[in-house]
Order: sequence, then structure tokens, then C-alpha cells
Amino acid sequence: MASSSDDSDCQSSIQVRCGNETTITAERLHSIVLANLDKPSRTSTVLLSRPAKRPLTIRTNFGRSKAGHESEGPEINFRRVVNCEAALIQTRGNVAKTPCLHCSRGLSPFTDCVKIEGIARDSCAGCHFNASGTRCTLRPKVREGSRDTATRSPSPSISRGKYPGTFVQSVPPRNAYRH
Repeated sequence: MASSSDDSDCQSSIQVRCGNETTITAERLHSIVLANLDKPSRTSTVLLSRPAKRPLTIRTNFGRSKAGHESEGPEINFRRVVNCEAALIQTRGNVAKTPCLHCSRGLSPFTDCVKIEGIARDSCAGCHFNASGTRCTLRPKVREGSRDTATRSPSPSISRGKYPGTFVQSVPPRNAYRH
């Protein structure tokens, strides 16, 4: 992928590596997302239509190997749609008054805990990154018997059959979860 003259020292095709810089402007993020997503998700399309509130700030130690090898800087894989969505949430959402547990421990790739109501099932950008939104403590818990669990299709159970190498699948009746 060809890069523009002002981005000649940065690589944006698969990962963003900009030396020790940890900030990506909202305009540059917009172009990175569009360049790396073959087919943007519905969420990323909605987020791209919203105005940016801040640049993307990535923790300087994020993406460095645990073995202690130095990397050239923070690394974000923008080929993953979910990571693009997380970065867009981070630049367009509201900073949480109280950060989630993951962000407060400094485990997020981003410096602030940011979320947008109704996007990413209300998890923050740092937890939504790499499809880990379920760990976010800002995300509302799904209660048993709520609409979310009632509309899910029942999952079948699989058990061993009478003969070796055979399996029996039991499926609840079609109307088991209808009200």
C-alpha cells in the first residue's frame, strides 16, 4: 500500500508503527480505517459518520512483547474490523466518569476509558478491542429471562450415542422459549 508523503515514516497497511509516537490524528485514523477495511461493518460506518472528539492515543507499552523485546512503538492491527471499531469509539465517544476495571488497571491499548451508549453492547473501546467486550465492567449484565436471552435460539446438547463414534443431538421443542 502506498503511503502519502507526510506518512512516509509510518506503516499503516497491517499495523501502525510510528516510532515512539502514541497519538494518531482523527483524520489519519479515518484514512487508515478506510484503507484497511475491505468491507466496513455497520458499526464502523455509523462511527465514521460521527465527528471525532479527540485523537487516538495509544499506550506506549502496548504491543511490546512480554519477553522484554523492544518494539518500535505501539502496534494496532487495523485489518481487524473490531479493532477499527474500538479505535473509532475511542475517538468519538465519551470518557467514562469511572473507568472500567480493565482500563483502570492499564490493560487497555488506549489511555482513557471511552464508550458510546448503544455501540459495542455498551462496552468501552479498550475492552471492545480484539473482541473482548464481555470483560468490560461498564457493560450491563444480561439477566436470565431478559429479552436478550429469551430471543436467542436454544442451543442443542450433544452426547455420545450407543455405539462408538456416534453422537446424539437433542434439541428442545421449537416453542420452548416463546412467550
